[in-house]
Amino acid sequence: MDFYKNNIGINKVRIGVIIASVFLLAINIYLSISENEIKYLAIIANLLLILGMFMSIKNSKKQNS
Repeated sequence: MDFYKNNIGINKVRIGVIIASVFLLAINIYLSISENEIKYLAIIANLLLILGMFMSIKNSKKQNS
């Protein structure tokens, strides 16, 4: 089994990271609203993590085909 060709398990982990980061993003936005202080750095970091995971999944699907 070629690890780089069949990285389905890694993609499942990446999807799990995306779900967790969306959950953290929702918590950050909720806390920002409740404290009346927007934490831009935490929100931007979560968005970059989500974007990076989507791009890595897209690139790995291209490599598999």
